[in-house]
Amino acid sequence: YQEMIGGLPPLFLMGAKWAFDWFGVQWFSLVKMGGLFAAVALLVHAGLLSRIMGCWWGLLLACFTQAVTSLPTSCWSHDWTSAVVATVFYTAVLVWRAHADRLGLIAVFFIGVVLLLSKANYAGVFFVLALMGLIAADLSAPKIGTLKNLVLFGSMVPAAVAALLACHISILALLRNYREAGVRVQSGGQTIQRLFLNQPWEVKQTAALLLPALICVAYLCSRWCAVRRDADSFFLTVHISRQDAAWLSLLAIGVPVAVIAMATNTTFWM
Repeated sequence: YQEMIGGLPPLFLMGAKWAFDWFGVQWFSLVKMGGLFAAVALLVHAGLLSRIMGCWWGLLLACFTQAVTSLPTSCWSHDWTSAVVATVFYTAVLVWRAHADRLGLIAVFFIGVVLLLSKANYAGVFFVLALMGLIAADLSAPKIGTLKNLVLFGSMVPAAVAALLACHISILALLRNYREAGVRVQSGGQTIQRLFLNQPWEVKQTAALLLPALICVAYLCSRWCAVRRDADSFFLTVHISRQDAAWLSLLAIGVPVAVIAMATNTTFWM
């Protein structure tokens, strides 16, 4: 007997085991587990979003998130669950920055631990960039404190390791599997193929879905820019407050995370 090398994240394996323990060893158990996870994620996501954009807008965005992630698969999987966890974690980081209260801290910590158990191409990038974004935001408009953010994110790592050990998952075996299965991210040609060539229709559909967001970004940028034209010159000036600059440093996280996730996924490119 020799173990098969695979890059499946611990969250997927743990969820599948619990699904079979709770609902029996059958395919429908994975469907139930996927539905249960989607329902919990929807409630948590809507609750967090309501703190930064209002109840109904938060519920609408949380429902939209599930509609483009859990519904197409409709069973327990490793791709969409990691995407949902990353989205909810991102929302928790925004809540933490907006309110800097105990609820935001607890949400970032526990969802961050779950994130570290999900797919590495989501977890690693989001974990590092979220911390960098919070630090950059504090440099622009001090609110939370760099030390507090470092302690918060640093405490997630031993908590995630403790969760793995509690579930009898070898840390060394997990790292070895990731190293051997992660060879696909080292090829530039494969990266370009996954981004644009594998499913061109999906790239177009994703761009269409993101178009309203891009329009909003353009509108926000227009508020910060002023154009003045003289007889023989053209001036463009940008006036942005320190608070707006702090939020921009956090909102910019989503772009590289989305590109890296699409470039390193073999499925679920949207």
